[in-house]
Amino acid sequence: MTQRVFSRLIFCLAALLAIHHQLSMPATAQSAAVPPAAPALAERLDRLAAEFDRNRIDLHVPGAVLAIVRGEDVIFARGFGLADVEKKTPVTPETRFFIGSTTKAFTATLVGMLVDEGRMQWDDPVEKYLPEFKLKVQTTDPNDRATLRDVMSHRTGFTRMGLLELSTGMSSDEILRRASSAEPIAPFRQRFLYNNEHFLAAGAAAGVAAGTSWHALVKARILDPLGMTSTRTSVREAWNDPRTARGYTWDEAGQRVRPLTFETMGFNIDGIAPAGSIGSTATDMTAWLRFLLRGGVQDGKPLISPAALSTIWTRQIPIGGTAGYGMGWILRDWQGQRLIAHDGAIGGFSAHVGLLPDSKIGFVVLTNTISGLPSIAAQIVPQFLVGDLPPVPKSAGDLEPYLGRYIANFASFSNEVFTISEQNGRLVFDMPSKLESPLSPPRADGRWPLFMSDQLAVSFDRDNTGKVVGLKLHEAGIEYEVPREGAVHTPEVPLTALQKYVGRYGDAAGANDFAIFIRNQRLAVRLPNTASFDLLPPDATGRLLPRSKMGFTITFEESPTGAVSAMNFQRPGALPVMRLTPVASTLPTVDEIMALRRLPSASATATMRITGTVRFPQSGVAGRFSSSTAGDDRLRTDVDLDVSVQMRTILNKGRASRTVADAQSTELTGKQLAQMRLGHPSVLFGDWRKYYDGIRVVRAGVFGGRKVFGVQLESAGLPPMLVAVDAETGDVLQTQQTMWSAEQGAAVALQVATTYSDYREVGGMRVPHRYITSNDTTGRVMFQVERVEVGVTLAPDIFEIARAR
Repeated sequence: MTQRVFSRLIFCLAALLAIHHQLSMPATAQSAAVPPAAPALAERLDRLAAEFDRNRIDLHVPGAVLAIVRGEDVIFARGFGLADVEKKTPVTPETRFFIGSTTKAFTATLVGMLVDEGRMQWDDPVEKYLPEFKLKVQTTDPNDRATLRDVMSHRTGFTRMGLLELSTGMSSDEILRRASSAEPIAPFRQRFLYNNEHFLAAGAAAGVAAGTSWHALVKARILDPLGMTSTRTSVREAWNDPRTARGYTWDEAGQRVRPLTFETMGFNIDGIAPAGSIGSTATDMTAWLRFLLRGGVQDGKPLISPAALSTIWTRQIPIGGTAGYGMGWILRDWQGQRLIAHDGAIGGFSAHVGLLPDSKIGFVVLTNTISGLPSIAAQIVPQFLVGDLPPVPKSAGDLEPYLGRYIANFASFSNEVFTISEQNGRLVFDMPSKLESPLSPPRADGRWPLFMSDQLAVSFDRDNTGKVVGLKLHEAGIEYEVPREGAVHTPEVPLTALQKYVGRYGDAAGANDFAIFIRNQRLAVRLPNTASFDLLPPDATGRLLPRSKMGFTITFEESPTGAVSAMNFQRPGALPVMRLTPVASTLPTVDEIMALRRLPSASATATMRITGTVRFPQSGVAGRFSSSTAGDDRLRTDVDLDVSVQMRTILNKGRASRTVADAQSTELTGKQLAQMRLGHPSVLFGDWRKYYDGIRVVRAGVFGGRKVFGVQLESAGLPPMLVAVDAETGDVLQTQQTMWSAEQGAAVALQVATTYSDYREVGGMRVPHRYITSNDTTGRVMFQVERVEVGVTLAPDIFEIARAR
């Protein structure tokens, strides 16, 4: 069960302008202004249901249920679509779904009940109850210990340990043992890093404190008193029950849903039960919502104190933006009200539970596939119930003028293709390495808000003939211009006048390397972190501002002869101005980089097998790996871990697949397939000119004490890869890129860095014998090569990929 906090943002639709009419009357009398009547609840619910189901269909969700309570009343409970596609079984409020990580709120409530009774304290070290669970937190205070508050607010500094959830035979005790041997990636109590295994520890500790198990405790303390008779605490127990919906995953290549079985679901959710194993119905969940809105009172008796519930709903760590995390809940503000909510997902199911306690409203969304529907519902339910009703959707006119490809060159985007398409009568915006979302109808200001995020909106630019020539992406006062593919800009300043500013600029220490260049018929700046921004023409004082309104300014100093002698970079805020002087270009050409790298001959890379050890320090897991290649289009990697988990990826020319543990093999398509092909060792360590659409040497710098050249590799439709090439040996020392990963049936963008070291000569090639991949979702993966076999005979069938059923 996964809480993808980074992709699910709170948003609200544009509020309607209130229209007040003042009627003219005779001079002796005048009527008072009459406000428009508030929409009736029935109208609000009808509009909400229609919008909810429209999104369900758009997102290929087979079945879903939405239930809403207001105070003590269930004001809406309706099923949409099918619980079982094959049997044509409709969803009803009595259909059981798995609620994933919204289980965490039950666990936090149990701990709060035990705190009320004096059996636990929020700031008790977890090891007080689980002596074997001693986390090695990253701290300078030797007395620091991970407490119940820490593990339930994801602030321990330990990231996800998903590998521990793959082995179906691993017990909860073994998962906890492994988790306690893991290594942190952040300082203690400094960062929000989601971790299921730590919530398992909190649930297990509660069971110890109460002298029972978590399963028995949640049943006795919550389910039974609330009358939640259809709710189960074991995925295995409930999966094949006929009252449980069947889980599905969307097959993009086949354009259909595929059913999942308990075995092919692929996760040991019962092993981390307190973090996400509950299965429930909309009817039962409305009892849970009303209990929470009553402040923890059931049948006139408080089961948890207001003080404990308030602590659970108090921010313990910021997440990002205005959101924070309490204990088992995400805390936000919605139009001045508290919004207390959480998402949940396991293979084939997703959920959302939300509370607006100031309005006495609670709602739950349960679905039988992983999609953005619960997150969308989290936005539209408050808006349709409490806010100003969005305008009734009208035709946006002919959508054809907006459809097409737009080329993004801003921030970290380099020639990346954004797409505007049409789906079911509305525009859909696809930002490849970030998100895909329908657009709401345009507001009065011409901006089309993204349905998935109130932080983003799109507007369109037209030329003097009315033709759409670009779009603008609006985010928190910042604008990014994205020209339409093929559109030609008219220079605002003659290019000949701009040419003298083009070049590299640096400081005396060599720590900062800026570049000024011409793009889209205008000046642009590339910052030391490789982010780039187009610039506006100079204003009356000579300042150049970014077209994106990023807040920095640039000025140039010129000699009496007009030669540029310095560039001044004024950062936002009160930071001092950076004075940078021109740097003579010492960057090699692409051809010189290729010559430096001493590329191996084609015969040297015909076949190869590499074997060695692999370690996942953030999960406390290790094992062995074997990687076999043939040419530049066949690859097989097998990983066998010491938690009885096997992983296999295969690339066979135009197809690729991934198999993890007992889950069914997943065929990779789209961006995942493209990135796997480009990740082939013969591509990464071969001649990039054969595989990439664009190659640019963008900077010089230092990495690991070695002088390096930064090379940007660009492939249409994919985020660029930045490669650090050793300036002396030509070895690849690091790559940085956004990678697309399949996470429980959904594509997730991860920022990944990989370092390569310990190069050795093998069969006429320089082969790295140690490489480390890292990202904030799973931490580091450390490969140590023990043996490299070049020209080895490989069985042809090892690259076979079975056809999907």
